[in-house]
Amino acid sequence: MCRPTVCTKVNLYKLLLYPAGGHFATHRDTEKEPGMFGTLIVQLPAGHKGGALAVRHNGEEIVWETERDSNTQIHYCAFYADCEHELKPVTSGWRLVLVYNLVRKHAQIISQNTGHTAWRFGPSWAQLSL
Repeated sequence: MCRPTVCTKVNLYKLLLYPAGGHFATHRDTEKEPGMFGTLIVQLPAGHKGGALAVRHNGEEIVWETERDSNTQIHYCAFYADCEHELKPVTSGWRLVLVYNLVRKHAQIISQNTGHTAWRFGPSWAQLSL
């Protein structure tokens, strides 16, 4: 048995500034670095209208209305890289966001039994069938 060494890193990927008319077509994020499993979006105060973010997975959709308090508040959302998402057009003002890659580093096997391998990812255990 070996000791688990796991950490999740939040790595800045880019800063995006969407003017009126700015949008992003439906897509899934690609793995931008080894171990990337998700995306974190931090919206900074800039003031805009429109620009809703729609995130879809397994036939369900969640829409984040990004304009609420956009001139005074910081908002964030995170989703797994395999989620389809799109940014609806910004209708006025500017939408300013920081985009981060969520990356799992140093996952290690900590025990093996017949037919199962236990992995440690953060505070909980996950059983994976072989």
